[in-house]
Amino acid sequence: ARGLELARMGCTAMEVTMDSVGWAETLFGLRQQLPPDVVLGVGTVMDDTVHEIKRAKRLGAAFALSPINPTGFVDECHRRGVLAVPSAFTSNEMWSMHRKGARIIKLFHAGALSPSLLKSMLSVTPLGANLHILPSGGVSPANAASWLDAGAV
Repeated sequence: ARGLELARMGCTAMEVTMDSVGWAETLFGLRQQLPPDVVLGVGTVMDDTVHEIKRAKRLGAAFALSPINPTGFVDECHRRGVLAVPSAFTSNEMWSMHRKGARIIKLFHAGALSPSLLKSMLSVTPLGANLHILPSGGVSPANAASWLDAGAV
């Protein structure tokens, strides 16, 4: 019901966390009830749930997020046609994930950092030309514009 209400309010991307009871049924139900322009994905993918990416794709997931970079996560997502969004905290971790083929990287826990630090990271060539960083954890309506101005997606 919450996902349907979010869609009515204009939300066009939603995450169903894999650590939720009944995540698969929730994902499938939302995919059946929501219009195709609402993009669905799974979150909180961990080492022990990477194997569920195949199932998540079959149930309607277009992307998968993780608070870490689980073993085999990016490769499994690519194999299944799912956008992988692993997490990183340092520019070295971000570049390593970019090399593995991650197109978007979640900066987690962004609240422990600042938009100015992200801007500094992205100003170093070739990071800024190649990385698409999605801050998470600590982003709010009050600071979202600062994160976007710093180069976040």
